[in-house]
Amino acid sequence: MAPVPAERETAPPAVPAAPAPATPDSARLASLRQHARTATPARLFLGGPGTSYPTDALLRLRLDHALAKDALRAEVGPEHPALRGIAAAHGLITVSSRATSHREYLLRPDLGRRLDDAGAATVARDAGQDTDLQLILGDGLSPEALTEHGPAVFAGLHAAATARGWSLGTPIYVHRARVGVLNDIGELTGCRVAVLLIGERPGLQTPRSLSAYMGFRPRHRHTNAERNLICNIQPDGVRVDAAVARIAGLLDDLVAAGSSGVAIKESVTPPALSAP
Repeated sequence: MAPVPAERETAPPAVPAAPAPATPDSARLASLRQHARTATPARLFLGGPGTSYPTDALLRLRLDHALAKDALRAEVGPEHPALRGIAAAHGLITVSSRATSHREYLLRPDLGRRLDDAGAATVARDAGQDTDLQLILGDGLSPEALTEHGPAVFAGLHAAATARGWSLGTPIYVHRARVGVLNDIGELTGCRVAVLLIGERPGLQTPRSLSAYMGFRPRHRHTNAERNLICNIQPDGVRVDAAVARIAGLLDDLVAAGSSGVAIKESVTPPALSAP
C-alpha cells in the first residue's frame, strides 16, 4: 500500500501591520519636556531605567524628604534673633497654645487653635483692644519659614498699616500655633482685621514656605470659609514684596466689604507660561 502523504501545514493569512502612531519630532518632544520641567519644581521627565529614578534624582529626593522632616520637627522660641528683632522694634507678646509638647501639637491640631489660660490672659491685658490691625506670628508646621520670611513680611505690613493711618495692637507670637488661633485672638482683642503669619506644612520642594491668613473681626465660630489666604511665600513662590502688596490689598478689600472669606476675591492674574 502506498504511504499516505503527510498533510501540509498552511500558514495563516498575513495580517497587515498597523500603522505606527504618529509621534512628535524628537527635538520638539525634548523641547516640550524641558519646558514642562522649567515650569514646575515637580520631578518630571527625569529619565533613568524603566520606572526608576536616576541616582542623582533619588539622592535629591531623599535630601528633600529629610529637609521636610527637619522643618516639621523644628521649634522656635522667643529668643530666636528673628523674633528678638521684632520685639526690639515693636514689642512682642509671647504666648503658647494649649499643646503642652511638640508631639501633642502634631497629634492634636485642636489644641493649637486655642491659647492656654496664661496666654489668653496676657493677650487680653497687653495686646490692645479694638485696634484696626492685629499682627500675629505663629511657628506652625515649619518654624523655619517664619524665621526666614516672617520678619520681612511683618515689616512690610506694619509699614503699610502705618501709611494707612491704622492703629495696631502689640504683635503676638504664638508657640505651637495652628491657624484657628486667629479666632481666639480676635475674640480677646476685638481687632477689626487680623493677620497670622505662620509656617506652612513642609513639602518635598518647599520645606520653608510661609502663609498669611487674614480675617475680619475673627470669632470662634469662624472657619476657613471666613478667612483669606496668601500662601507659598518664599523665594521660589510668592516673593516677599509681592506678598506684602497682595496682603495689604486684601486687607483694604476686607475693610471695605466689612467681611472676609470666600466672598472676597483677589484681583490678581497669574503670570502666563510662554510657549516653548
